[in-house]
Amino acid sequence: MAYGAGLLQQIESWLDTSILPVPSSGDRIIELGSQMINVGTPPEVLARFIRRFRPDFAAPRPDLPVNAYGCVYAGELWNLCGLEYTSYDVTEAPRSRLFDLNFHDVPSADRDSALYVTNIGTTEHVANQLNAFRTIHGLLKVGGVAIHSVPFTGMLNHSLFNYHPKFFFSLIVNNRYRLRHVEFGGPSLHASLGPGNTVFDGDHLPTHPKLPGSEAWSKTTLHSGMIHLVIERCYADPFVPPVDFAGGYFGDISSALVGVESLPHSAWADAYRRGVTPTQCRQELDGRDKPGQIRSPG
Repeated sequence: MAYGAGLLQQIESWLDTSILPVPSSGDRIIELGSQMINVGTPPEVLARFIRRFRPDFAAPRPDLPVNAYGCVYAGELWNLCGLEYTSYDVTEAPRSRLFDLNFHDVPSADRDSALYVTNIGTTEHVANQLNAFRTIHGLLKVGGVAIHSVPFTGMLNHSLFNYHPKFFFSLIVNNRYRLRHVEFGGPSLHASLGPGNTVFDGDHLPTHPKLPGSEAWSKTTLHSGMIHLVIERCYADPFVPPVDFAGGYFGDISSALVGVESLPHSAWADAYRRGVTPTQCRQELDGRDKPGQIRSPG
């Protein structure tokens, strides 16, 4: 994905309503994927965005270098905003670190360093979800926020994953994050997302004799939608992956997470976070333990 006028205006509104912390000089933003600015984004929109971070910026049209594809890298915009920008990507780009979200670990120089980590349509293209979200956790400093803008429904064949809201709610509970904002975009037809988005057959599954059942789905219009979240890292705890426990783990936690300063207590989540659920405790038979007995660590 890329930055368009809508996303830029949304970030401005998050600053205006204190959903995003206001950066100070030298604060870092680390972006997953070397994002670009959509072609045709009005220069006055870009100038207004920069002024939201730097009120002294007076140029009506920011001077942003254009790459070989006729686009501007988002890092150039963030740099004019006064933030120290780095992207993590598997291909080379300006202000980018070569990094594979499937395999690589956050280098010590970047760990716990970022005020903002942006996931603007990136992690849904990565198979190793555990490492991708562990990377985000490792990059954020305490008090820093992750900005997620990812598919939650539709967009057939656009990516490897769509995200159920429960994925993020479990991620928040297990890591004691603070949910600063959540909203849903759509529903919309995939074709309405603009040029370059219709090639994925996002509105329906075409009928094909080698795809049994496709004839029924080809008659069903599918709508696409996004989920947008701003999530704050509040503690220096190690990363704990999300998990879908049995009934009772969440209850009505989806609404309980919105707009609260501290999380409601969940015994299951607390035990999972501390590594003391039965499946996490390693059985040790050292002559004192009975077969089947589970010992707590430490």
